[in-house]
Amino acid sequence: LLILEPLNYGPGYDAVQGAADIDTLQAGGKQVFLYMSIGETSDLRRWWDPAWTDDGTDLGARTAAMPDWISDTFSEASLGQARLVEFFEADGSVNQDWLTALKDEIDFLITDLGADGLFLDNVASYFEWFALPNDDRPASFFASAMSDLVK
Repeated sequence: LLILEPLNYGPGYDAVQGAADIDTLQAGGKQVFLYMSIGETSDLRRWWDPAWTDDGTDLGARTAAMPDWISDTFSEASLGQARLVEFFEADGSVNQDWLTALKDEIDFLITDLGADGLFLDNVASYFEWFALPNDDRPASFFASAMSDLVK
């Protein structure tokens, strides 16, 4: 079993670049699972749009083009190098815009690249939301929304 991260580093990097890489690994008898963060952003992800910030990176200042599901709160778990995703709505339900983005990415990773499965990371980001100052919602609010998202 191999767990790989299909980052958008560009030419010259040893990263999964496409279905041919996965086919080669599978032909060698490996199951290939691809990494997918469901609680944080990264400008190295295929779906990142450089127009979302003033400098094209995750750390840049938000522009009007950035989706509402990307917060201005940076993740402690990623040492402030990634933004938390607002995977929840005010009523505790799953944010449908983020769910749609995730489904598009799942389709790409499984259907287009041919991965055998996914490794979901940053599921525990729900706890970072709970730990934010000035937010009186209980941990169960965020945990329930994350649980529903993963289902």
